[in-house]
Amino acid sequence: MKVECWCDSPRDLTKQKRVFLAAKDGSYREMRVRGATASDRFVLLSLEGVDDRETAAAYKERILY
Repeated sequence: MKVECWCDSPRDLTKQKRVFLAAKDGSYREMRVRGATASDRFVLLSLEGVDDRETAAAYKERILY
């Protein structure tokens, strides 16, 4: 999934082993990072449980911590 990075450096996000996705109800869902690649402003994340485009689309416009 493509993530816009608000960190000082997108590379910071590539070092994480888990992230938390904000749900619409205000709760958070912990997800394990399988892999990550950084570009200048975006990070391509591979997360456990997100195996196709439809699943990734469900997380569109969510905040990731």
